[in-house]
Amino acid sequence: MATRRKADADPAARSLEEARALLADFGALDAELVALEEAHAAQLARLKAAHEEAAGALKARLRTIFLRLKPWWAVAGAEVASGRKSAEIAGCRIGERTTPPRLHVPHGETDLIQSLELLGFAWALRVKKELDKPALIKALARSGEDGPDGEDARVLAGLGLEVRQREEFFIERIVPAAQVETVAGEPAPIAGLNGGAA
Repeated sequence: MATRRKADADPAARSLEEARALLADFGALDAELVALEEAHAAQLARLKAAHEEAAGALKARLRTIFLRLKPWWAVAGAEVASGRKSAEIAGCRIGERTTPPRLHVPHGETDLIQSLELLGFAWALRVKKELDKPALIKALARSGEDGPDGEDARVLAGLGLEVRQREEFFIERIVPAAQVETVAGEPAPIAGLNGGAA
C-alpha cells in the first residue's frame, strides 16, 4: 500500500527582507484582485444597463400592442372566440379571464377586526390582527347553505363583506410543446401585461 504524503507547508518568512518581499507580492496580488473585481463589476453594470435599455424598449412595444388589442377584443372578441372567453391567434392566446377571488373590505380593517372579535369570528383573524381574507372568502361562499356555516356567512355579509371577482384582459405567448418540455414550470405571463393595463 502506497504511503500518503502531505504537501509540505510553505515555510515561514525567516527575515525582514523575506517578509518585505512577501508583503510586496501580497500587495501586488491584492491590487490585481481588486482591479479584476472592479472590471467585473463595471462589465456587469454595462450588461445590466444594456439589458434594461433593450428590455425597456421591448416592454414599451409589448404594452403598445396590448393597449391596441384590448379595445379590439372588446368589440370583436365574442365573434372571434365563438362564445368562449379566449382564442388562440398567431401563436398567442388572447381573451378575458376571471381573477383570483379577493376580499373586499368596505371600511377600514381596524373596525372590522373589532367587530369580528366581538361576534366570535376569531378564526378569521391572524395573530397580528389582520384579516384572514382566504378564510373569509371561503366562509362567505357558504351564504346559501343552511346551518351554522350559512348563518356565519350571512352575518359576515351583514358587516358589508363580499367576495368580488372581475374579468381581466390578457395576452400570453403559447410555448410550443417541444419547448415546454425543456422549461421547468408554467410559462409566466409578461409582467405588466395583465389586468391593470387600461
